[in-house]
Amino acid sequence: LSRSRVVSDEELDRAPYVLVGRDGHLLSGAGDEIYGRGNFPEDDVLGIFRRGQRLIDPDSGEFLGIQARDVGTARMQGINASIASLSLTRSTMEVRGGDRFLPEVDSILQARFQPTAPEQTIEASVLLVENGLDRFGQLQSIAISKGQREGLKPGDILAVYQRSAPVRDPVTEELVRLPDQRAGLMMIFRSFEKVSYGLVLTSERGMKIGDRVRNP
Repeated sequence: LSRSRVVSDEELDRAPYVLVGRDGHLLSGAGDEIYGRGNFPEDDVLGIFRRGQRLIDPDSGEFLGIQARDVGTARMQGINASIASLSLTRSTMEVRGGDRFLPEVDSILQARFQPTAPEQTIEASVLLVENGLDRFGQLQSIAISKGQREGLKPGDILAVYQRSAPVRDPVTEELVRLPDQRAGLMMIFRSFEKVSYGLVLTSERGMKIGDRVRNP
């Protein structure tokens, strides 16, 4: 499941960053040593993230945050002034200069989920698919436009509805949109203030970014 996060512009901008790899290498991977620069926290283990998509609520236009894409994990070896030496213990893609360090979370997932329907009415949109594609299906991670602010928590079950394309009324010549069709179920596994990540549990038909998410 996704280790990516949703953060503010300020949080990402002030985070320390990857300077260069050992011997001046521009790209690094698991097992390599890298150098970082900035105001490092006291943590021994740090996550490495890359600035991703700006997330905007398609209904309200509200800025929801920046996707910080998971790149890897590094362990602090030492620091001299503002230059730190770190070893890469895990990488999901090549680490490069400018990637940001953020504190690791102790555990992304709870030991057990208690699947339940949300206590409040949820009306959200699919913002992104973790693999960067436009379409998604069963067992893929997606992000939606509601989060802790709306009461969403890990274990909440939601239904995904496929948005129907407009059709032309043969009598009035108007463009009308048909009712949305239920396409699958998802479960929230991580929630942020305004955005949540979920795993698609079932898929009855194709789904894509922009589809609606509601109470089951």
